[in-house]
Amino acid sequence: MLMNRGHWHELETSAREILRSPRSRGGRAAFLREWIKYPMEYQAARWIDSLPIVSVPQLLEELGETHLDFPDHEHDRHLWNLGALEQSLLCQVVRAIRARTVFEIGTFDGATTRLLARAMTDPDGRVFTLDLPVEDYHLTQPPAGFDGTRVGEKFRDTPEAARIIQLRGNSLTFDYSPWAGAVDLVFVDGGHDYTHGLADSKNALELVRPGGWIFWDDFTPRWHGLVRGIAEATAGRDVAWLEGTSFAVLRC
Repeated sequence: MLMNRGHWHELETSAREILRSPRSRGGRAAFLREWIKYPMEYQAARWIDSLPIVSVPQLLEELGETHLDFPDHEHDRHLWNLGALEQSLLCQVVRAIRARTVFEIGTFDGATTRLLARAMTDPDGRVFTLDLPVEDYHLTQPPAGFDGTRVGEKFRDTPEAARIIQLRGNSLTFDYSPWAGAVDLVFVDGGHDYTHGLADSKNALELVRPGGWIFWDDFTPRWHGLVRGIAEATAGRDVAWLEGTSFAVLRC
C-alpha cells in the first residue's frame, strides 16, 4: 500500500489542536463538532493513501510532454481558485490531448473555465461549464460578496468567451445526456459534500469518452464527504492521486 505521510501528519496535528483547544473557543458543542469529523477524515485519508500515486513527471510522460508550461495567472486570484500548479496541469492536459470538448462541473468565478478555453488548440473546441441558477446560488455557502450573478465573471467579455457555454442547473438533477460519452476532459469542482461527490462523479463517468480524462479538485481528507462520494462512484477503477496537488485523476 502506498502511503502519503502528509495526510497522516495533517490529521494527527488536527487532533492534537482539538484536544488542546480551550472551551472559550466555542465550548463543548464546538469541540464535539470538530472531534466527530476526525474519524471521517481518517477514513478519507485511508482511502486516499490506498491509491496509486502519479507524479507530475509521470503524467507528462503519459501525455508525451517533456516539460510543464505555466500560463500567465491572474493577479487577483480568489482563494477558491485553483493553485498555479493545478491550473498549469489542467491546461497542459487539454493542449496535449487536443481536447475538443471539456465539461466543467462548478463554474464559480470562471477563472479556471477561461484557462481551459485558452488552452484549447482546436478552433471549434468548446468548454461547457455548469453552475446553479442565479436564484438558487444563495442557498449554497459562497464567499462574502459573491452571489449568483457573478458566476463566470472572469471570462465575460474576454476572447475566450466565444468558446465557453455557460449552463445553469443543479448538478444533481441536470440532464447531461447531450454530452454522454463525448467529453475529452471532465473537471469536477462542484459541491464538496458526499451527495454531490457521488452524483457528480457518476455523471463525470457517463460524460467522459473512452480514453478521456476526469480530474477532481479538493481531493483531501478535509473534504471527507467528497472523497467518500468519489470512492463509491469509482469503485474498481484506476483512480490515482496526483502527487503534490489537490487532484484525483482517472484516465478512462
